[in-house]
Parts: sequence; structure tokens; C-alpha cells
Amino acid sequence: MRSTLGDLTWARTWAKAPRYAEEIGLVEEEMRHVLHFLRWRRDWWHARAELRMQVDVDLHEGQAAYVRKQAGYMHGLRERFKKDYATMMSDDNDASDGVQELRPDSSTLGAVEAATPPQTELEQELVHE
Repeated sequence: MRSTLGDLTWARTWAKAPRYAEEIGLVEEEMRHVLHFLRWRRDWWHARAELRMQVDVDLHEGQAAYVRKQAGYMHGLRERFKKDYATMMSDDNDASDGVQELRPDSSTLGAVEAATPPQTELEQELVHE
């Protein structure tokens, strides 16, 4: 009875694995969107500086300083997130190495890739930037 319960638990967990993999993919895509948004927002702030050409020099200098500050915030957030995301991705790959060994062979549940998954788009983007 005990081994049957363990087998049932294992089978349920195995059945949920594709959903978890899909969730990981969704989170990675969301992380990629955040990086793109922060880049866009930084560039948007820089564009605001060019649009605000005031006659008053003091007002123009104040607006330019505010734009630089906001663009700097966006740039800083993006760089911090890139670093954090890269750390999460490397931690995820390190943690998955031990889990790979627990996968059943292809004769029990169909074709299962036992190799480490290829590098995701987010990982490639973080490496190339």
C-alpha cells in the first residue's frame, strides 16, 4: 500500500511537470518584457528632454536634470534586474542538474529529454548585452 501511494504521488508530480515548465517559460518571458520596458522608458525620458526646449534657461536646466534623474532610475533598475535575472537563471540551471537524474527513462513515459534544456532567449539576451 505504501509503495502504491508513493507511486501515485510521483505520477501526479510528474504529470504537473509540464505545467511547471510552462510557468517558468512565462516568467522568463515576463522578465524579458520588463527589461525591454525599462530600456524603452529610459529612452522615452531622454526624448522628453529634447521636446522641452524652454526659453527660460533655469527652467530648461531644471527639466534636463529631472529627465537625467528619471532616465538614470530606469537605467539603474534595468541593470539591477539584468544582474538579478542572470543570477536566477544560473541558480536555476545549477539546481536543475540534480533533478535531471531523477527523470524516468523514455521507455516508461515516452520521449523525455534528459539533456539540459537549451539556453533560453532571456539567458541569451543577458549574455549578449
